[in-house]
Amino acid sequence: MDNPVNTGYSRNVEIFSQFGQSEWIYSLLCGMGITTGHIFEAGAHSPNSLSNSKVFLNNGFFCFLVEAIKDFHDEWLKLNNENLLVLNEYLPYVPNALDIIFSRIEIEKQFLVLFLDIDGGEYHLIKALSEFRPKFVCVEVDNSFPINISFVPPIQRHGMQGGQASALAMFDLMRKKDYVYLRSFWQDMIFVDLASLEQLRVLLPQGSKYGLAAFLSDAHRHIYNPYNVIANQKEDVPTAGVDFYRSKLDVLINSSQLKEASIFFNALLPVFNLVSSSVIPRSENYRLMVKNSIDQLLLDYSMLLGFRLDS
Repeated sequence: MDNPVNTGYSRNVEIFSQFGQSEWIYSLLCGMGITTGHIFEAGAHSPNSLSNSKVFLNNGFFCFLVEAIKDFHDEWLKLNNENLLVLNEYLPYVPNALDIIFSRIEIEKQFLVLFLDIDGGEYHLIKALSEFRPKFVCVEVDNSFPINISFVPPIQRHGMQGGQASALAMFDLMRKKDYVYLRSFWQDMIFVDLASLEQLRVLLPQGSKYGLAAFLSDAHRHIYNPYNVIANQKEDVPTAGVDFYRSKLDVLINSSQLKEASIFFNALLPVFNLVSSSVIPRSENYRLMVKNSIDQLLLDYSMLLGFRLDS
């Protein structure tokens, strides 16, 4: 991974994270004059790919990592770095899991950055976090929901199908906890502690948005485009996109969030009309299967058309 990124706040650094999110945070910290400190990441993946923590470890920060996949855990151990502590386990799926795991480890717990990428349960972990307050939080959300959908998983559980909160739900939670939205990197949303915002503001390019203004202008760019998802599947799985949105409607309905399901369903209706014309260049079988799948979805969820949004 030798491609450099220039964020404008510090020297060029190599990109190790999936979309450059951790390098962006690292550069902000450098601009704030913070060059040492502690990083926590749950779902650390591998130091050789998709790593949020590698840029910090390479530059002298202490990294406390939790990684459930043993092969990835062992790859971290091979680095033999004295600034690294990595546990091979899952976070327990209880709301106060972070407090529990932090209490077991005798290290500095005033973390600069909290990375959460555990494919489910992130919302509940952050909601229960009370004793520790990192400057930055980078958390994964379910970016298949539009930004006007506030989906909160009813229980804390593993699994991207219904285990992750929507972008709007996470934004609202973090705002209540006095964190300010900065930007999204696809499914990862980055927040800064309100107390650190004043120091950070002078580092951002002139005209930069943050908070609600940034969320409204940036977050929707990192949401799955349903038109692209539905219309551009492989020839042998033409209904995969329709099935994907069927599963998302089911998540909302099964969570008793019928108002959100109705909003989502109505937003999909014009997309279905566009798809019908866009798949004309595809094979006859592809077009027919997509059409039949959409027609069946419309029948199966037609009750959402009559759902009163003010009920």
